[in-house]
Amino acid sequence: MSLGERRLAEGAMLPLFVRFAVPGIMSLLFFGIQILINGALIGNFVGADALASMNLILPVFGLTVSFCIVLNVGAQCIVGLRLGERDYAGANGAFFSGFVLTLAATLSWAVFSYFFSVEVSRFMGADEKLLSDCSVYLKISAISMPMTSLVFYLSGAFRAQGRPMFSFFIMVLMVVVHLVSDLFFIVYLKMGLVGAAYATIFGGAAGLLFSLPTFFKRASTLSLFKGGFSLKTSLMMLYNGSSEGMSELTVNLMIIIFNYVMMKSLGSAGVAAFTAVNYLSFVAAAFFIGLTDGMRSIISYNYGMKNSDRVFGALKLAAAVVGLLGIAFWAFIFLFNDFAIGLFFSDKEAEVIALAKGGAKIFSFAFLMQGLNILASAYFTAIGNAKISLVISFLKGFAFTVIAVFALQYFFGVDGIWAAVPTGEFMTLFVSFTLMFKALSSLKKGDFKQYA
Repeated sequence: MSLGERRLAEGAMLPLFVRFAVPGIMSLLFFGIQILINGALIGNFVGADALASMNLILPVFGLTVSFCIVLNVGAQCIVGLRLGERDYAGANGAFFSGFVLTLAATLSWAVFSYFFSVEVSRFMGADEKLLSDCSVYLKISAISMPMTSLVFYLSGAFRAQGRPMFSFFIMVLMVVVHLVSDLFFIVYLKMGLVGAAYATIFGGAAGLLFSLPTFFKRASTLSLFKGGFSLKTSLMMLYNGSSEGMSELTVNLMIIIFNYVMMKSLGSAGVAAFTAVNYLSFVAAAFFIGLTDGMRSIISYNYGMKNSDRVFGALKLAAAVVGLLGIAFWAFIFLFNDFAIGLFFSDKEAEVIALAKGGAKIFSFAFLMQGLNILASAYFTAIGNAKISLVISFLKGFAFTVIAVFALQYFFGVDGIWAAVPTGEFMTLFVSFTLMFKALSSLKKGDFKQYA
């Protein structure tokens, strides 16, 4: 048993929580801050139309991320369960299979996006005013898709081995390189969206350069030379990670729907306003997802060892933290609304600023429930119960929210659009609570069902 595995099995829960959850939070927080700063630079130095163009293309990358999250989460959970069972061959087989699928899928999607950038941009809703910017941004930044996706995949592999700090270092490195490149290309060279696209390439390349060599060493617990591709394991990973992928997929589908509704109701100003609020939401989601991502390895490993006390301990800590964070994010939007929205636009964008400020206050109520729903979904994924996790993710990210966006818009206009996400989160919370209560009651009786 390695030192990392020993910590997962025997380490005191609070220090273990800090060791795994904090790097998980900080990793995605840096990524969320990167998105926020990138949006702020585009909005202030290029303009609201450029920011709207970037948001129209965002779901294209989100589709890639959705598939990668499926593989990342599925592999991480299976690897964690197998390591907990001392099945090192099974762990390496899962790791290798996920790596191959991630590379093949993202490379294919990148090639498609590069050669059909105009057609994809039109499909995403770009009009003639925004088409050129959308197409150029997509074509260049598509090159970064395979690199960035592999960095996220390998980051999950580091955490599964009990090395969250190295995973954190890689993410920080990628974000810092991206932001420095952003400043150089957008502010200094004044290259606009083209510069932003080049910055994504530099960031992904830096992260891959420092993360990949570890897995070429035969002495590593997980090595690309120790595993072989397994179709059965691959299908298991795809199934087990499907709920998390569904969560990301539905987020991107919702962005498409919101962009469409805003474009029809308010034009590019509405899309730009939604972009600013959506980027603030990314930062909050980074905390919630980072925390649950960090805790997932602890839960998977100890569930594999049939240690219910440690599973309960991890869940209690996670629930307390996401609850407090949700209140903090909601309060921040209300108290510092002018500052938060002002990050994205210059003073001349008065119409967009007014729309975004009003929308942010309504939207922020979602933060009070979002973290708890994400935690519930992550728990079922961690123990291999993808079916339940998939239900929560689908209801939260799509079904309830889609119904709300069209119903509330009909009765309350633009305010109803902003209220759709908090309404969807609130409705999902009832489902999450019911499913978690039932699952934890069974676990308390010592019922450790094997799902993966």
